[in-house]
Amino acid sequence: MAERAKLGQTLGPIRIGIRKDLTLTRQVLRGSARYVIHDPLTFKNHTFDPLEYRIISGIVPSSTLGDTFENLVESGHLDESQEDEFYRFVLVLHGMSILNLPITNADILYERHKRKAAARRPSIGRLLMYYKVPLLDPDRFLDRTVAVFGKLFTRTGFALWAGLFGLAIWKCWGRLGEMFGESASLLSIANIPVLYVALVLLKVIHEFGHAFACKRFGGEVPEMGVVFILGAPCAYVDASSSWKFPGPWQRIVVAMGGMYVEALAASVFALIWAATPPGFLHDVAVNVLVLASLVTVLFNINPLMRFDGYFVLTDLVGTPNLWERSSRFIKENAKRLFLGLPSSSAELTRRERSLYSVYGVASVVYKFFLAMGIVTMVMMTWPVAGTALGLVFGYMMLVQPLLRLVRYLLRDEETHVVRGRARALAYGTVAGLPFVVGFVPLSWNVVVPGILEAEDQIVLRAPADGFVRELSTIEGLPVRAGQTVVRLENQRLAVEVAQVRSELQVEGLRRAATDLTDPVLAPVHRVQEELLVERLHRLQRRVDSLEIQSPIEGLLVAHDVELGAFVRQGERIGEVLGGRPMVRIVLSDKQLGRAWLSEGDELQLKWNVRAGSTVSALVRRILPSASRDEVPSALTVLGGGDIYGTARPDEKLRADQSYLHVLLEIV
Repeated sequence: MAERAKLGQTLGPIRIGIRKDLTLTRQVLRGSARYVIHDPLTFKNHTFDPLEYRIISGIVPSSTLGDTFENLVESGHLDESQEDEFYRFVLVLHGMSILNLPITNADILYERHKRKAAARRPSIGRLLMYYKVPLLDPDRFLDRTVAVFGKLFTRTGFALWAGLFGLAIWKCWGRLGEMFGESASLLSIANIPVLYVALVLLKVIHEFGHAFACKRFGGEVPEMGVVFILGAPCAYVDASSSWKFPGPWQRIVVAMGGMYVEALAASVFALIWAATPPGFLHDVAVNVLVLASLVTVLFNINPLMRFDGYFVLTDLVGTPNLWERSSRFIKENAKRLFLGLPSSSAELTRRERSLYSVYGVASVVYKFFLAMGIVTMVMMTWPVAGTALGLVFGYMMLVQPLLRLVRYLLRDEETHVVRGRARALAYGTVAGLPFVVGFVPLSWNVVVPGILEAEDQIVLRAPADGFVRELSTIEGLPVRAGQTVVRLENQRLAVEVAQVRSELQVEGLRRAATDLTDPVLAPVHRVQEELLVERLHRLQRRVDSLEIQSPIEGLLVAHDVELGAFVRQGERIGEVLGGRPMVRIVLSDKQLGRAWLSEGDELQLKWNVRAGSTVSALVRRILPSASRDEVPSALTVLGGGDIYGTARPDEKLRADQSYLHVLLEIV
């Protein structure tokens, strides 16, 4: 009561009016009126309900604030018990710079304002998450160019946008799996510069979409700058003047303008991706497509984050400041449930209570799982950076709220009347926190695909053309080193051997005769004889090679020919596996960064054919370089695996990215 009297004594005699340069707009949301005051100096917008607007309109220089309150009481808008609320509302208007009070006793009048300002003061963690740096005023540039780019926000522009968007979907629809596979290496170290530049440029385009949409409907855009989100620079513009637009659809177009032009850019790059072979431009297109879709869904269009989709939702449901109202509703009901404190939610309609409860809970849950998803994604590529990011998120989303809760329960004036229950709740929360943290699933394991194979894999091929004369063993049986597997027959080669032997006999007789009769000609025949001997040896080696033998001891796992079949030189005959059983695993850049494998490390293997069964294995060999060409077909989508790849009829299958091969020995 003393503070109430003090406010009335201090503010009642003051004569003051509302600033003349403010712009007032009346808007209708779901049949209810609201009033938006736009400040042309700060470019801020303030929303008021009809009663608040009636109070504001009654504050005129010709009457004291005390007279204004009495007039509102006489007109039935207020009653005598609301005098303190009236003067506090005047202080709020003063804090918004809607009016300027000639007061100096700030200790009394600004205590609440100081508490709010302290609560809004950004912490170090919040600065790491979100930090805004204004750079320039783009309004003049937008005035000169809106005649051109503003046409995007006409019916003709929308029709062209829809046509291009539909063409992009038509071109890429059947290749979504391929696109998804190529995006798997988005966070690889080699791709980070491309991803970074694409994100920055895409967000610049996004913000200019908001700016041109706002200018198209007569708004002002006084500020443009850089906002650092998780350290990544993104552009921003101040298009808040759109809140003075009387029509909700104009405000919605401004809110959707960034995603609108971003989808336009994504459509262009989708067509580039569909028309280009693997290469730099193709990779850039993949980066733009993923950023324009994933970031838009997770952040911009999602109403659970206070970005573009949030403002669209507030206009559609007719509830400004939905996040603040939902948060206040959740907090008040939590106080009523756990502490027995009174709540003002009883004054809300059934629709408002449902909306605030659903939105409040959904937004908190979504942000929590989004943070966990981001940390998991970063940790899979860079464990150290992911751990640091997880600690920052954990501090901001768990530790800080817990500290504020404990401080509120133990020290706040509001909990003084229920201090015993508040203390019990505070101590119980702190004691139960370790049990909650213990249920958070954390895993440092790296799961990669692999295939069982032999240490030695020898492919037997035909050394020359021929017919299969004999199959000395059958598929699935063991073979010894040097054992004949297949005998081929080549009649042309046999005829050529007989012919060379005949020529060699003739040449030997000629050389013997010239040795006696013509010593000068004898050396010539001797050279001819030597050439025929060398040729015969080569032919004989080819004939001998038609008896194909196993070079190692092992198991014949494949017979690719049948008896009597004709095979050409180099054609596959079969395959022999020998040595110790090994497991070949393949790791992408992202998995390799987490695994930190070296020869001699022990790993755990799990067989697909035996669910739950594991065996130990040792890293025996790490191939020196990664490759896109040597991935076993059984690990690709063609063989039922998860690795994407492409292949033409005359080429081997190429994986979507390079994989490092590691050989494991089962122990």
